[in-house]
Amino acid sequence: MRICLINSTRNRGGWEDATARKLASVWASLGFECHRTDVASVDDFGEVRANIDSYEPEFIVILAHGRSGERLDAIDAFEVDPAVGEPAKALLRSFAVYGQLLGEPQARFFLLVAVCEGQCTDSLAEFPTLNNLEGIIASRGKVERSALIDFVKEMFGQLSPSVVNTFETVEAAVAQARSQGAEFDLVEPARVTEE
Repeated sequence: MRICLINSTRNRGGWEDATARKLASVWASLGFECHRTDVASVDDFGEVRANIDSYEPEFIVILAHGRSGERLDAIDAFEVDPAVGEPAKALLRSFAVYGQLLGEPQARFFLLVAVCEGQCTDSLAEFPTLNNLEGIIASRGKVERSALIDFVKEMFGQLSPSVVNTFETVEAAVAQARSQGAEFDLVEPARVTEE
């Protein structure tokens, strides 16, 4: 099984790159292939799309910072300098734009949103428009580094690296991790139908 990790934290807290390395190490220890891409601007998503197209991951993992407030629909991935006049960077604060920037992966995949308050309006409403998205795994609350790593160990420890996983097998793996205290859920995306 292949995993594509998109690290858009810019290591702002000084611990995020170490977390990305640890996640890759956990997946490798379980027999999964992981390809990591660090993104710092809108331009980097061209590389992300190319990697997804050639790599065809079964899991796409977004490691970013979330913000809470009236609406829990923002990933605070990139700092925005109004003087620079780059409104596209401001848009990257929204899951909806992440969905657009990822393009349309050709292979079926699950999305793990490793972001505080990842179950939010945008993650549940915008990413489901991607045709091959099988499910979104996201947190209900704040995600501590150690809790994320424990969740990944537990959930992916339930999956086989050599078998194509179905919604049901991933759902069972998430449920097992939840029984150990994880605050992540798997949500089946609603399909957009044409009239």
